[in-house]
Amino acid sequence: METDKKILLVEDDPDIATLVQRNLRDEGYQIDHVDDGLVALSRLEREPWDAVILDLMLPNTDGLEICRRIRMMARYLPVIIISARASESQRVLGLETGADDYLVKPFSVLE
Repeated sequence: METDKKILLVEDDPDIATLVQRNLRDEGYQIDHVDDGLVALSRLEREPWDAVILDLMLPNTDGLEICRRIRMMARYLPVIIISARASESQRVLGLETGADDYLVKPFSVLE
């Protein structure tokens, strides 16, 4: 299955990034990976994306700030947060900030 959908993966854990990239590429998605919040913001402002998979605990700018900035953009961009922050209040905060979904690490690839 080949697709032209381009996803930005913002994740600073190399093991998780590799797992997510491998599985989404197997599904035919184009995946670009960055491991720094400021780099992610720069890429989001300069390039068109179809979706973002976003960790919360990142160097230089956290994922919630990135999500807020995405929601200020003119074009709608789906955001999936993946985070070790597992409390109900953290999940609610992520969704209230504008995420479309929130997956708690560790998560199943099928999930």
